[in-house]
Amino acid sequence: MEMSGLPVSLKHVTDGEKALSYLKGIDDAELPDVILLDLRMPRMDGFDFLKERKKDPRISSVLTVVLTSSNAPRDRRMAMDLGADLFMLKPDRMEEAEELIPSLERFIRQRLEPQTG
Repeated sequence: MEMSGLPVSLKHVTDGEKALSYLKGIDDAELPDVILLDLRMPRMDGFDFLKERKKDPRISSVLTVVLTSSNAPRDRRMAMDLGADLFMLKPDRMEEAEELIPSLERFIRQRLEPQTG
């Protein structure tokens, strides 16, 4: 993403509870532009994170992309119903990851760049 001109700064947390705690503990100016969320996490899964995210207007305003290995239609539907902005499958191989990044980048740019017109 950096090579394509999209500035990237990552904060990695290992579960939904830590993610929620981190997001609640930072100032508005420090909120990320995008949350990449897995559904399968320890302590608080992605669904519960999305439920808690909806309760906080600051956090619910952050673009949230579910990036998961689950291809179950039920999981996709539930994640979107809980407020995810995009649902993407985790790639199995590096070649697939390289194909995923441009799509993710386009989506992020479209959502974050000011609309002209």
